[in-house]
Amino acid sequence: MTAEKKKINEVSFNQLENTDLWIDCIYKGGLAKNIGSEVLSPLMRTGNSGGFRKVLSKNKKHIAYVVLFTSMEELEWPDYLDEETGIFRYYGDNRKPGQDIHNTKKNGNLLL
Repeated sequence: MTAEKKKINEVSFNQLENTDLWIDCIYKGGLAKNIGSEVLSPLMRTGNSGGFRKVLSKNKKHIAYVVLFTSMEELEWPDYLDEETGIFRYYGDNRKPGQDIHNTKKNGNLLL
């Protein structure tokens, strides 16, 4: 059953490619103890590495959307979501003091 007709609270890993996005829904990862069990790739049709994960349009000429990933576990460069304002502070892979904001491996800041 897909989430098209009614709001659901949890989606199992094997249903990720066929579900909709819902606020406050839990999207479960797989059982493998590696990157193959991560949720964003099958759910949003992104790659499974990097902080900025872009998806191209069907004609491959434009960016359709971008998914931002964080583990929220980097203690020296803590990403933070203010749930009241919706402001998200994200450091991504630019974690070297004094490094130019655009000098990143996947050019995420240029993308934004």
